[in-house]
Amino acid sequence: MGSIKFTLRQLSSDDASSPRHSYFKVLSEYLQPESPVKAREVAQSIDALCPLRQEGGDASSAEDFIWGFWTDVDQIACQIPHNHESQDKLISVIRELQTLPPVTVTFWGNEERLWKDLPLAGSAFRDTWTGPKEGDESSQEQWINKNAFYARLFGARIVPWKPNFAIWTLRDALETTQGEFGDCYVAAAASWIEHAGKYLYDCTRNGESDAQFNEITAPGELFRGSGGLSTERWTFWKSRFVQVSSQSGSDASGSCAEAAARRMAEIEGGE
Repeated sequence: MGSIKFTLRQLSSDDASSPRHSYFKVLSEYLQPESPVKAREVAQSIDALCPLRQEGGDASSAEDFIWGFWTDVDQIACQIPHNHESQDKLISVIRELQTLPPVTVTFWGNEERLWKDLPLAGSAFRDTWTGPKEGDESSQEQWINKNAFYARLFGARIVPWKPNFAIWTLRDALETTQGEFGDCYVAAAASWIEHAGKYLYDCTRNGESDAQFNEITAPGELFRGSGGLSTERWTFWKSRFVQVSSQSGSDASGSCAEAAARRMAEIEGGE
């Protein structure tokens, strides 16, 4: 696969000596397909830039650094095509960060371990969770890329949060009525099945639901069940993928839906 030219918002030439510029340079080079750099080296470089690892570093500056880092990770992920090997390389860096010696930190009243618990990542990713724009091909491609990356995170089972993102995307694609604009939603939803389908299926069987979770993952108008994850909802999604695959006016959307339905059946069969 070809190289990728990455950009970050508000990263000017004046920032050449900033920690943000430093980790962006390291990540940009590492994420190229032919890069010989190891994920471990990248993780160590990022970790060394965190104020908590430096003499005199304080929690406030660490919070700004960590929040900014996760926001930038989201920006970078959105620029990596959903089927590009660099998506997996970015996941590898996060895995390696989690293996580094932890430091206990308290942000927003929560005591967590850097980087083991991925502090602030869930909130930062939620803050960037903005859907695609109709008629904007670039934003639609980025939406698919974002969902593919998040799906890989959950599929790797390295995040401590409930799968709100997955349900929101699957709901928007399969539990509501979409026009042609729905093609990017279907592709984004299919990526969750491709990369995190087994994880989601296990959640349906393990009762991954509570009152708050059910409320924030309330169903769309086409699904008559409750929020959260359930075998009923999983089965509905599979039937909708089958329906979309046969009725879609887009070959790409139909193909994505067909592959997702087939993968769901395989997961149910234990594959």
